[in-house]
Amino acid sequence: MDMGSGFEIIPLDFKGLQKSLKITGVQGLKWIEGSLFAVFDTKRELKICIDKGQGKFECIFSTSKGNKDIRALTNPGGLAKIDGNNFLIVDRLKKTLYRFDTNSNKLEPYLNLIALKNSEASEILNSQMSQINDIEYRDNKVWFICKAGYSSSVCCVDPKTGELFFKFFTRGSEPKSMSFGYMTDYIWILDSNKKEVSRFDINGNYMDSTVINHKNLSNPVGLGIDNSGKLWIANQLKVKEGR
Repeated sequence: MDMGSGFEIIPLDFKGLQKSLKITGVQGLKWIEGSLFAVFDTKRELKICIDKGQGKFECIFSTSKGNKDIRALTNPGGLAKIDGNNFLIVDRLKKTLYRFDTNSNKLEPYLNLIALKNSEASEILNSQMSQINDIEYRDNKVWFICKAGYSSSVCCVDPKTGELFFKFFTRGSEPKSMSFGYMTDYIWILDSNKKEVSRFDINGNYMDSTVINHKNLSNPVGLGIDNSGKLWIANQLKVKEGR
């Protein structure tokens, strides 16, 4: 996908990787500093993997390595990099951010989003069926998409002050993933129900969108924009397909 119009979609189904790592599904996908990262989850075990080229992924973080905080993170979603070896990952249903260090393999609570106060954003976050599916880190703020039916929205928070900002509503009811374009102020939103990717500017103005018609993308759950502007989309397989 280029930065103006037109989409070049690269599907990822992770079938072979799921078999080798004994995992059941990808939960998040992100291009960070030129590398493709993926979040996997199975039987309360979290794995963060990085693409080493030619579809070969290496696990850089796993809660199976004696991490006692795994019971706290039960519904992993998207991830974002803060700096160095420090990353954030979101628990979709608890609406809580966790920080992990790939060197120490330590996972710890970072920020509870539903404890923050903002009239419009808080109302959406506290709605009964809402969940946080994906996050981004940009300009010292954590951006996130909140799935809440047709009130689904993009918000951001300053983690230092706890100040919460409502940004804009999404176009669909099932936003699964978000990504800033490389060196741009555009935000792409993937809606799994509509199988649509929409582009907004940083102020929430709608730019354009396209429907995903690729035969191998039956359940798109994650997207990333690489440095050349190509759009990568992860497909979540059924459990039986990953065994």
